[in-house]
Amino acid sequence: MDYADIISASAIAEDLTDEQIQRLAQIAIFRQFSQGDIIIKENDKTTDLFLIHEGHVSVEIKRFPYDAASQPFLLIKTKGLVGEFSFIDRSPRSANVRAHDKVTCLILPGDKLESLIQGDYEIGFLLMRNMARLLAARIRGANLELRNQLIW
Repeated sequence: MDYADIISASAIAEDLTDEQIQRLAQIAIFRQFSQGDIIIKENDKTTDLFLIHEGHVSVEIKRFPYDAASQPFLLIKTKGLVGEFSFIDRSPRSANVRAHDKVTCLILPGDKLESLIQGDYEIGFLLMRNMARLLAARIRGANLELRNQLIW
């Protein structure tokens, strides 16, 4: 399996050169998850990014802090990215991410990715810009959903 191909197929690789993608592939870790497995646990203090290669993941939040169960609110499909909030702002994880079905993904360890970015500002700029575009698209989608709920 070519990690560079998986990375280049994702939105975060837009405008990265083949050499830059290879540098990301060198720090990547391949993982598999079974349906129902927790991939990211809410409140964890990790900063790894997860590129979904195959399968779907469900992003789940608790409606109230004292709720025992999380509620799914977003489904991320193949070629999607999760974990970007905590990588960007260094805050604890804001949601659980669970394998909706069998999932394979590449993990970009936060500490290694941070070191790579510190050593190559061009990769850093392009990755951050691409993650900003992804987050903007998600916020726009959430705004549209909220607007549709408010319109009677």
